[in-house]
Amino acid sequence: MVKLKTKICIFSGSFYGGGAEKVSINLANYFKKKNYLVTLLLINGKGPYKNLLNKNINLKVLKKKTKLGTFFNLINFLKSNNFDYLLSTMRATNIVSGIAKYFYPVKYKIIFREPNTLDEILSYNFFVRNFYLILMKIAYRNAKGLIANSRDTLNDLLKYNIIPYNK
Repeated sequence: MVKLKTKICIFSGSFYGGGAEKVSINLANYFKKKNYLVTLLLINGKGPYKNLLNKNINLKVLKKKTKLGTFFNLINFLKSNNFDYLLSTMRATNIVSGIAKYFYPVKYKIIFREPNTLDEILSYNFFVRNFYLILMKIAYRNAKGLIANSRDTLNDLLKYNIIPYNK
């Protein structure tokens, strides 16, 4: 029996100069070097980091101007590709991909990278803060695993019941 290669989709915002974007590119290049089938999925395909991506990596851009349009494009993209893993590297893409899994609950496993503590969210007014926390709880429930960038980030996710400790 022939073993098929693992298909990985890495979901991020763009090629602009943020840490999450750089992590996405580094992961895509690393997995490609390890001979995985890699797709880098972006909301926006512009930015200075584009030249850092291995040219043999499949690049897909969800060309929508609205978040709702991006959400439906993501679902359609996942339906038309059979990934084994979806790795998301930013809070916004974590939320979108976690909620999308409710609309397309197939076999792929989601792994989130949470880049920050919840300080920014906690500084918002009552309604916005609770809206974000509820969205995160709903979305992060679909993650098979989560990588927190620091102990403080992990502690925030646990303190506000975003994830159980075993994730």
